[in-house]
Amino acid sequence: MPEKYKDSSLSPGERANNYRFSYDAMHYSDTKDGPLYPFGAGLGYGRPDYRGFEIKERRISIKGLENMPLHISFFMKNESSKELWGIPMVYISRKQGNVVPRIMELKAFEKRRLCAYEGCQIEIVLDKETFLFYDASMKAVVEPGEFTITIKDGTKLLWEEAITLSD
Repeated sequence: MPEKYKDSSLSPGERANNYRFSYDAMHYSDTKDGPLYPFGAGLGYGRPDYRGFEIKERRISIKGLENMPLHISFFMKNESSKELWGIPMVYISRKQGNVVPRIMELKAFEKRRLCAYEGCQIEIVLDKETFLFYDASMKAVVEPGEFTITIKDGTKLLWEEAITLSD
């Protein structure tokens, strides 16, 4: 019997139904864990090409966000001969804070249908509400600090940039 079972105060029946003991058996032995394909993979005839990512400010004050939000712009083009959908998603992650921050939060996305060989300019606006989170007393606040803005299409990383919010 494995060591982790011997030290347990659980009965054999409880051990068999306890996820902490049976979880090891749920891993593949020859590949990494996780799905072989992400949700929605293979449902189209191609992927859009993204280029020309621009962000106007990398250092901005919290008060400045109220008057002038952050703008991220880029070009998205369908390089295939079939119609497809492009869905760039913007994630925000905080480096630190008064409460433990989430690793990554989806904050905005843009869903566009592109005909064959069509391209378009995308602009995503991030205002003060984008950087809100709940502190320990459950108040919605924006704290100064470093943030990472990440843009992905599905699981494909398209662009990543660090910005700083100040008081």
